This record gives sequence, C-alpha cells and structure tokens, in this order.
Amino acid sequence: MNPSLFRTLLTIVCLAAVLTFCSSDSVRAADKPNWQAGLTLTGAFPSGEFSDELDDAGGGIGIDGVWMPNQSPFGLGLAFEYIVYGDQTRREPLSGTIPDIVVDVNTTNNIVQTHLFLRTGYRHGGLRPYVDALVGFKYLYTRTSLDGVYDSGGDEIDIGSTNFDDWAFSFGLRGGVHIRVYDGFAKKKGYSVFIDLRGGYLFGGEAEYLKEGSITTSGTSVFYDISQSKTNLAMAHLGVSVDF
Repeated sequence: MNPSLFRTLLTIVCLAAVLTFCSSDSVRAADKPNWQAGLTLTGAFPSGEFSDELDDAGGGIGIDGVWMPNQSPFGLGLAFEYIVYGDQTRREPLSGTIPDIVVDVNTTNNIVQTHLFLRTGYRHGGLRPYVDALVGFKYLYTRTSLDGVYDSGGDEIDIGSTNFDDWAFSFGLRGGVHIRVYDGFAKKKGYSVFIDLRGGYLFGGEAEYLKEGSITTSGTSVFYDISQSKTNLAMAHLGVSVDF
C-alpha cells in the first residue's frame, strides 16, 4: 500500500474518532436513528501486484446496512459489492453444424466482496464524517454466456457457465462523509436522506483469476492463462443513504 495513502486513512480515522467522542454527550437522541441503508456506485482500482496484472479499473455497485444503537457512536454493518473488471464480447457460430446462426458470446471478469464492518462516526448535523474497519472475503470469477438467445415465449435463456473462480481473504479501512439533503426527522417523517462520499483501501489475499484475454480457443479446445497475485484494491464510492 502507498505510504501516503495509509497515512491519509489513519488521519481520517483519528479525526473521526475525536469528533465522535467530543460530540457524543451533546448529540440529541432524535438525531440518531438505529438503522442506515445505502446504495453506491463503486470504483475499484487495483493496487500493488494486482495493478501489475490488470490494466484498467473496475466498476460496479454496492449496498450496505448499518445498525447503530440509539445514543451510541458505534455501529455494526454488512457491505456487499459487485465489481466488473473485464468485459469482452465476440461473435461466434452457434455450433460447428449450424454456422449460419451467429450469437454474441460475452465473457465477464467479476469480483463479489462481502465484509462485516465496525463504524464510528459523528451523528449530528448536516455533515457527518465516519470511519469503517472491514473484514471479510472476495470471490473472483469469470463467466461466459450467450447473449440474445430466446425461447418460444420471447424470454431470454440463460446459457452460460463459470470458467474459473477463487476466493481471497479481505480487510481494510474506509472513511467518508454523509451530506444531508433531506431532514425528515425535523418534519416528523421518520427518516433522513444523505449523499454518501467515501474512499478506502482493501488488502486482499492471494488468489488465482482470469482477466481480459486470458481465454483462448482452438477448435473445440479451450485454454486458460491463469494469473495469481494479491488482490489489493483502492475503492471510491458515490451513493445515497437513508437513516431510519
């Protein structure tokens, strides 16, 4: 991990902790609901050995939920992210005996990340910084499927298979800020809405995986060029969260 990035994350952690403990006695209970749920657009940027293997960043979506008991500056949450780091489509005959029917063959390289996290944050006002410590795993897999194949009823048929997959342990830190755009509690609505901006770094264990161009074919034979490395990722998120 880049030393300057690590120092920045530690600074965010310290600042959030100071704000949390300095403000915990003065925060109104009405400002502190028990639950928060969010949806984010996610950018994933390979780091270290992972960046040596992958040329481009990945993107996807993330969802998370947090339980923060009333009057407490701490919470426990679960985060789920789906990231695509490679996508290729080629045109192929449906089979060797039906060369006049051509279909799209799509191959995607994917990461599914699931983390438990402990959150501490400032829970009052329109700007609310927070820090999360995460631990979990990531599942890397490559899937090839046919696009545009339909049954007699007009429904698309899912024809595909997972070419290769592996698991890796994952842990890290992230910090961000919730920016309130709707104060529903002041209007007795029972919820408030926030813009969620955050960034972080996830240390990923070593895994084997495929990337764009790793699959080649020759006749009826398929060949895989398997990569192996640690799977560290720098993360960026932009989303919406709801306190209720």
